[in-house]
Amino acid sequence: VRAEGAQAVEGVARYADTLRGHVNRCKLGKLKLVVGVPSGVVLGVFLFGDEACELVHYGMELVASKRTVYDVRDTMFTAVTYHELFKNAAEDAIAQIAEPSPSARAAITTSE
Repeated sequence: VRAEGAQAVEGVARYADTLRGHVNRCKLGKLKLVVGVPSGVVLGVFLFGDEACELVHYGMELVASKRTVYDVRDTMFTAVTYHELFKNAAEDAIAQIAEPSPSARAAITTSE
């Protein structure tokens, strides 16, 4: 994404930080959303951990339908599922879009 000149942030969520992760005592696993700036469109999804093969389909749908992290944040997920990862990663990306890191600010400034 960055090689093509597009600006992006990475929203990250860990399995251990979800309710399901606490219930299952899951210490490993992570979801990363690659998100376009400033649009918030989900450009890519990286996922590993328990039930990743079940969750990746939702990530594929987000990319294929050009959904945004704002859509993900506003979607209600059933309690005690790993889909909470998507909401957590979306919130992380939204925070970065709202307040870019110093290196991201420098990249945006130099590209303008």
